This record gives sequence, C-alpha cells and structure tokens, in this order.
Amino acid sequence: MVAPAKRPITGSGSLLISYRLSRSTPILIIGAGKEAAGRLYYALDASAPVIIIAPDDNHVDPTLRKRILEWPQMVEWRKRDWSIQDLNDNIDIVFSCLESLEESQKIYLACKERHLLCNCADLPSCCDFYFPSTLRRGPVQIAVSTNGNGPRMAARIRKVIDDVLPQSVGLAVEKIGDLRRKLQFATGGIGGIDAGKRMSWVSQLCDSWSWEELAALSDTDIEYLIKEFEKGSPTPLTPSSRINGKY
Repeated sequence: MVAPAKRPITGSGSLLISYRLSRSTPILIIGAGKEAAGRLYYALDASAPVIIIAPDDNHVDPTLRKRILEWPQMVEWRKRDWSIQDLNDNIDIVFSCLESLEESQKIYLACKERHLLCNCADLPSCCDFYFPSTLRRGPVQIAVSTNGNGPRMAARIRKVIDDVLPQSVGLAVEKIGDLRRKLQFATGGIGGIDAGKRMSWVSQLCDSWSWEELAALSDTDIEYLIKEFEKGSPTPLTPSSRINGKY
C-alpha cells in the first residue's frame, strides 16, 4: 500500500484495514431483529459461516428467519438466550444486536476479556469495527465509512460513487486479475527476477487503457500481451493494435 503523496498525516483515521472473514470459524450474531438480519446478509455475502443465538419468538425479523431457511448449510440457529460460554475461541468475531444496550455492553466487555473482536449495534463506543456502506461490482468492493459518525451519510456518499463509477469496472478488474495470474505463471511465479518489471508493465497497462478496453480483453488478447512482455516490449501494447487486427 502506497501512502498518498499530497495528503498530510492528520490522525483519527482508525479504519486502516479490511478484515478477511474466516470461512471455517463462524461469526456469532446475538439477537434476531432487524439489525441482526442486516449483519447476517453481509456475513453470507462474505461466505462466512454464522451462529445466531436468540429465542424463537415474535421479535425475530421475518427476513432473518427466511435467510436462515435458505442457507441451512451456513447458518446455525441456537434458539435460546446467550450465555458467557458462547464467547469462546471457536468464534471469529461477535455481533451484538440486542435491544438492551446494557446487555450489549456486557457482551462487549466479555469479548474484551477474551480478545474477541465485537460490534454492538447502536453503541459506537462498544465497537472494535464498523460496518461501512459498501458498493460491489464483481471483485471490486468499495467501502465508505464515517467512523461511526453518520451511517446515513456514508450511504449517501456511496450513491455518489455508484453514479459515476463505470459499469465496466468489475469486468475490467477481473480481466486484469486473469492477466496477472497468467503472466506470473508464464514468468516463473510470484517473485523472481522479473517481478518488479512485471508489476511495472501491468501498472502501465492499467493506467493507459480505458475501463471499457480492459473489460474487452479476450483470452487471445491476454496470450498476445504475455508474449509481448516475454519479448521485452518496454510498454504494454496499446488497444489500437488489437483493433487494427495485428492479432
């Protein structure tokens, strides 16, 4: 990650990393209301297994109940109140989605004692992480956060980005990912003496071609580009060469 050249260090930017959820160790969601339904959606979208702990009563959100039925291989529902024994080493992270803020505070403090990351709905002071407003186009994921100050404002900012982001961005990134993997394989894998040259070469391609041109890359195009790199071409071939029928 390259530091921005012009922006001075200002502090307070606490959201430094994106956390990759485990696909084997489950997320624990305590509660079954509307907030829990939202947490479950994003957990399933990240292919994370989930344990939900909440009584089966009239407080259960209908959407949450529907998703539990639709994803039985990913969601385990323990139909009872939570207990301290639920916070253990077999859990990845914890979401408290209870109406009782006092109860959520108890969960947060118990998580701290056990070194578990925790997010408590409507309690910014009891959150080790926040839920950003996210925009997704294929492999592209853009997260907007206000550091807990205004979730609705984050959603508004996300819409602005969505309105101006080209529709071809997701496919373009998929094509570049395919090119990078095939180029690595063709030149001896990750690292090696060509690693720096390869990174610079692909970077020039990313910077000089439009989103639409990158999205239009075919398997034949990618094979030809790899051959150009192997021949020692100083810069990536321009799209005009493909359009003019050179291959």
